Amino acid sequence: KKDQFDYEFGGPVGALATMVSLPIVTLLLTHWASVGRVDIHGILASDDDVASSCSSNDNNGDSSSSVASASIYDKILHSNVLCPSCTTNNDDEDGEYPSSTLLQCATIVLLWFLFQVLLERILPCALVKGAPLPDGSGKRLVYRINGHLAFWVTLLLLDVAWPRWIDIDHGGKSVLAFGRAPVTWLYDHYSTLAFVTILWTILLSSYLYVKSFFGKGVLLAVGGNSGNPFYDFFLGRELNPRCLGSTF
Repeated sequence: KKDQFDYEFGGPVGALATMVSLPIVTLLLTHWASVGRVDIHGILASDDDVASSCSSNDNNGDSSSSVASASIYDKILHSNVLCPSCTTNNDDEDGEYPSSTLLQCATIVLLWFLFQVLLERILPCALVKGAPLPDGSGKRLVYRINGHLAFWVTLLLLDVAWPRWIDIDHGGKSVLAFGRAPVTWLYDHYSTLAFVTILWTILLSSYLYVKSFFGKGVLLAVGGNSGNPFYDFFLGRELNPRCLGSTF
């Protein structure tokens, strides 16, 4: 008889419930923080909001696609909790359209991630060996420890070294200047940034899970190799996944 797998976090059911509920709770908290109150009634879009969105997306201007009573799916899809920038019909006060705001937020999060990767690669670091791998080879992975320095470099960039073009001749000539980053933009788009961050993490986690089945010489994690896809996806199937020539 095959030994029973030693599950944690409530097993597959607990893992699945965590993966489904955690993004929802995160989006709810960011939404309530942005509106300044716990608004239970504003979680789902109203029938009028759904109808307005459907009619605005109709290329022919025919509002017949709108329904008197929207379904739960439509109310969730058009909810301000899910993606505030996706449900706005008109351009916002900054002259940005919903699609451009969503794309901008997604780009910002991706560039932030890549910037931190770059800092990890180029900044001075301490090389620290990890624990011996459980495959019996005695090999120990090497880690670049420079997170504290990366934090201060990032803070310095945001405070005094943020590049921007300044118009000095009323549209005729511009110069490159450095100063404080417009961090208030993060506050204005906080909920949308949370939404796109969740999307990026889902994509990255999915890539790592699929990679664990096809990578050459993949060492599987003991706790993430149960055979249940939900549990293994949650725990991480591959042990210490790496890229960039196994250096990152």
